[in-house]
Amino acid sequence: MPNNWRAAPFADKTMPEHPPTGWRSISTSLAYRIAAWTVWYWRFDALADERHFTEMAPDEGLQALPPAGKAGRGTFVFPAYPVSAAPPAVAAREGRLVYTPKTFPNYYVDLKLEGGFERYLQGFSSKSRSTLKRKVRRYAEADSTGELHWRVYRSPEEIAEFLPQAGALSARTYQARLLDVGLPEGPEFRAQAMALAASGQARGFILFLDGRPAAYVYCSCRNGVATYDYVGHDPALNALSPGTVLQYKILEYLFEDPQMRVFDFTEGEGEHKAMFATGRMLCAKSLVFGLRPGIRLLVRLHWLTGRADEALDALLDRLGIRRALRRLIRRA
Repeated sequence: MPNNWRAAPFADKTMPEHPPTGWRSISTSLAYRIAAWTVWYWRFDALADERHFTEMAPDEGLQALPPAGKAGRGTFVFPAYPVSAAPPAVAAREGRLVYTPKTFPNYYVDLKLEGGFERYLQGFSSKSRSTLKRKVRRYAEADSTGELHWRVYRSPEEIAEFLPQAGALSARTYQARLLDVGLPEGPEFRAQAMALAASGQARGFILFLDGRPAAYVYCSCRNGVATYDYVGHDPALNALSPGTVLQYKILEYLFEDPQMRVFDFTEGEGEHKAMFATGRMLCAKSLVFGLRPGIRLLVRLHWLTGRADEALDALLDRLGIRRALRRLIRRA
């Protein structure tokens, strides 16, 4: 993602200087992609709903939208709210445009389970529980010391140490090489991570093998929710399941933290998420724009490029050349 961007056309100039209660100011973007090639980023400022989806009933998310008018002008983002069915991609609402680019399953772990981590483990089948503990033990035995080494990073000084180690590991992961969702490297992300660390809202986790990083997870932590933001592991160590081992240790750690109440796996399916989660909800992500000139065009164009990208990905998968094309684009 480019870090030297300028304000996009149709940028929102109506955002309040001080966000109202329950909202936080963010800078966000919509990426226009075709076949893993990002053509353009539409960048804008917005107010994000601070509620977590586990605190809401289905279909009540957008009810928090301030009334249209001076106090409700601007752009609003609802990162994830529970729905009973997928809402329309584009809809009009009280003189605004509601754009819902994604509806997805959202897995999570309830960290306030009575009985803590040991009670959580009882939720697994006896076979799965035995497999998890065997993987943790086998990983420890693979280290030259015979012990499992991992570390939690919280303070600004610790996060400053975490970022280059996790970044170097991230560059070797499939998330970065094929999906373009590795740990960001630019000064913008570093400044954000340092600011979160200064307010106690960042957590970095690294699992080591013989002193070298083998897996990492970066979480932002707001209002008792730890979010599964960036993750990766060394593909050369797949046989040792470093990602699974680190996830086990992270949850064990978070269950002991009285400030944490939910571990949020964020959007999307995945065997890893399904295995560790205690719950799952169908959620939508919506952006609400004022009807300013050009907004409808940008929203429709983003929706169309998204559908075209999905269709092209499906075709490339059938032809068996999707990964090769992604690698070619990355090199280009």
